[in-house]
Amino acid sequence: MNEQSEMRPGNGNYLAPTVYALKGWVYNLFPVPKKNAVATNDLDNAITLLRFNGDNLRYWHVNRNYTDENSGDYSFFFMDVYSDEEIGYSQTRGFARIWMDGLRVEEYTIVKGLDGLIGRVECLDHSKGLFAFSVLMPNGDNESRTLKVLKFKGNDFAVMRSMPAGFVSVGYNPPWRVYDGKILIYDIEKRRVTALDAELNATDHPFASAFNKGGINDDVEEFVIHRTCPFALVYTEGIHTPPELYLLRWDSEEEQRVQPLLLENASAFADFHPKYFDGLQLSPDGKWLVMRDKTGDSRNPTFVAFPIDSRYPFFLGEPLILGKVLREDAWPESSAWTTDPVSFVVTDGLALYRWELGSMGR
Repeated sequence: MNEQSEMRPGNGNYLAPTVYALKGWVYNLFPVPKKNAVATNDLDNAITLLRFNGDNLRYWHVNRNYTDENSGDYSFFFMDVYSDEEIGYSQTRGFARIWMDGLRVEEYTIVKGLDGLIGRVECLDHSKGLFAFSVLMPNGDNESRTLKVLKFKGNDFAVMRSMPAGFVSVGYNPPWRVYDGKILIYDIEKRRVTALDAELNATDHPFASAFNKGGINDDVEEFVIHRTCPFALVYTEGIHTPPELYLLRWDSEEEQRVQPLLLENASAFADFHPKYFDGLQLSPDGKWLVMRDKTGDSRNPTFVAFPIDSRYPFFLGEPLILGKVLREDAWPESSAWTTDPVSFVVTDGLALYRWELGSMGR
């Protein structure tokens, strides 16, 4: 069923999803460089393309049985799209690159032994085969984190640079991301963001410069940086403070550099003031932000989208309520974006929910 958006007085706009029943359990979703499609590794021991065709869902195996267990009780990290030809993901201690023509797969063991695992992987420079990894190793009650730059060529790789990158605890994993070919990593002890180049030398980035001027004081849980507009969104949460959301910009006067959007007792949006939220995601075209509103029910959050436009005072327009998945206690953590059209897709295990945001009036 594909319902159209409707107006709910006092609650903003509402957009219902198109719901697609799945032929098997799907827990993991990730984006792919294919139009109107997402992918999963949970079906038929394969990377399976899930292509949307109106109210129907079509399945296509990109590559099958290239490994003994392509899904299961592993620690996965699925990368954002970084190439028109391939996708990449980590699986506990290994890393796989799968070419979308189905003709090539490269698998690598990144972490030797049984103790460590890969925390995150990002592409630094695809043309040079450079990827950044965080590797976690047990260290008392915490895990020590090492940042590594690896260069891949064919079925081999070399560690180009490596440096300690703090600790990860049960309740806190300091965020790091790659933007514009630079690594941005938050240091909870110094409460600063460091920008690093591919050699892991300190460098400049407008986000790091703007953040380090101060104004955001609690622990940073997430940050997302817009690819074309001069702003970032920073989500914080302290030991004694609930989640808060700030707009950080570097195109304006100092008094406008940090703008609080969601605080414990205040909101920049007329009819939207969640107490608990997370899961900030920017659409591939940079025109939408989606978050999970966990107020009242963390097991089945409400997904909320915000249009993005430089004409808005804080770049974000009024929220569009996307709603919840139908299956209770689903813990819908896995989602992905499609392109052409731009849609936000969530799995509840047994069904996909697709919100076509690209066709919405702004």
